[in-house]
Amino acid sequence: MFDLFSVLQGAMQVLVGAIMARRQDELIKLKPHGNLSPNVSPFSEEGTKAEYNLIFKVKKTGSKGVNATIERPIPSSIARFIWQLEQFNIKASELNLCKGNLSLFNNLNSNLTQLSQVRPTTYNAHLDAVCDYLETNLVEYGNGEYRRNYVRQHQLRRFFAMAFFWSKGFDGMDALRWMLGHSDMEHLYHYISESETGAVLNGAKASVIVRGVVDSTSELAKLEGIEDVRKIIAERLTGDSSTPITIESVSEAAEDYDDESYLTVPHISQLQKEQRIETEVIQLLKEGRITLEPEFFTFEGADGNTTQSFNLILKIKDLD
Repeated sequence: MFDLFSVLQGAMQVLVGAIMARRQDELIKLKPHGNLSPNVSPFSEEGTKAEYNLIFKVKKTGSKGVNATIERPIPSSIARFIWQLEQFNIKASELNLCKGNLSLFNNLNSNLTQLSQVRPTTYNAHLDAVCDYLETNLVEYGNGEYRRNYVRQHQLRRFFAMAFFWSKGFDGMDALRWMLGHSDMEHLYHYISESETGAVLNGAKASVIVRGVVDSTSELAKLEGIEDVRKIIAERLTGDSSTPITIESVSEAAEDYDDESYLTVPHISQLQKEQRIETEVIQLLKEGRITLEPEFFTFEGADGNTTQSFNLILKIKDLD
């Protein structure tokens, strides 16, 4: 039971940490209850109609040593988990099962059978517990020793930023900056890309380029040079650069693969085709034949206010 409680806390930390992209200190200091706005049950009639925010203190914002308290949107599905955890904390306090004050996430001491606030060490221990429970990948070292990959909140926060940045493309960067609490877009991009391996960034960039190649209606299809990339990929896949690259719709794929064992969304056939194209794009990025980077610029609006924006620049080398 004690181990499963740690797994439960770790699972909650992963869900809230990934969807809200907060700093670990901000999550550790969440209150035992009263973290949602509005502070009503998401299971109630009123709650099912509400749009929830998570209330927290921002680590790097405030004045006179006092962190500012702000709110950021949170999905109702995650709000329900938080509400249930808060009700557990309230009941545990009423039964005097606590050692000192509680936080939203708490540690259960198996020797004392008491709950206490999480600290960085116990917060990470919960993350380790859920990784062990879900059996995340093992890495083999040169001496034959195997070690498990353990996730940390900094990685979840960066995952949110990378997924949002590369999936939104031209739109929503200011919303991402607002969500994460960064001062400007260029600083945000450095945050996204620092300490990441080439494979991680190339995978994110490849997904953007593939969308531009296969979806002529997307904003990404307007990238200068996307047609040249399409020709390179067509040449690699078919031997003819003039071959059009298309991905059939989910409905069309369903007609070809109507077996009930195929339950993926998007359909398995679509995923397989996009994967082939993405593999080629990743190889082009590795070879340095193409690059995709943001170019930041500022402009002054009619109201005199300065705004920062960016364009994604696709560059192609060595087309021969």
